[in-house]
Amino acid sequence: MLENSCCNSLKKKSLSEWKISQLTKEYNFMLSGIMLFGEVAFTYKELEEVGDKLEKAKYFYNLANKELSIYSDTFIKEAEKVNNATYKRNTRLQHKALEFIKTNSAIFLTLTFNDEVFKNMSKDTRRRMITRFLKKTCKSYIANIDYGAKNEREHYHALVVPISENIDNKEYKEMFYNSAINFERIVISDKKNHDIESTSKKVSKYVSKLTNHAIKQTTQQNRIIYSKN
Repeated sequence: MLENSCCNSLKKKSLSEWKISQLTKEYNFMLSGIMLFGEVAFTYKELEEVGDKLEKAKYFYNLANKELSIYSDTFIKEAEKVNNATYKRNTRLQHKALEFIKTNSAIFLTLTFNDEVFKNMSKDTRRRMITRFLKKTCKSYIANIDYGAKNEREHYHALVVPISENIDNKEYKEMFYNSAINFERIVISDKKNHDIESTSKKVSKYVSKLTNHAIKQTTQQNRIIYSKN
């Protein structure tokens, strides 16, 4: 828990530094435009809005520094290593996910469990069975456990490329006491690059959510599930 807090503070500091750099450039550029051409290019209201964002970024930067002040230099260096490793892993998974969607066959899955599953299967068993189902029905997959925002009900999210055109819902019902799968097929157009770019951003956000959630877990059993190919 302590290491996670340090890692999060380092992320906050790094993001704030980047925002301060970008917003400072934007603020100075707008200010120069107003000084040279008046409010033709930019208005003082727009400049003020950027200035407010800049002050907010500085506030979070100082807050992150304050949070980090309780840790030793050695501890911070170790947390930086964790963040770097996490970044590399996220990047690999994002590249993997983008390869999935380029096949034009990728599907987002939400794998749910009914009460019978919770009654008859342990958490480890559910995970093993999910992995078995994905291996049996998918060419490629990335998946991880998640919990409902309201009731903390366990379920899994997955990005997959199925072996056949569709996911075998019957197979899942047989394995998990008639539990349900929700899915969303990802459709991209090779003729429209902006469609691919938009979809890749969606996938990147999805994978980031999965990996960030996994980082919070403390046991090996809760690591992300993914195919080796």
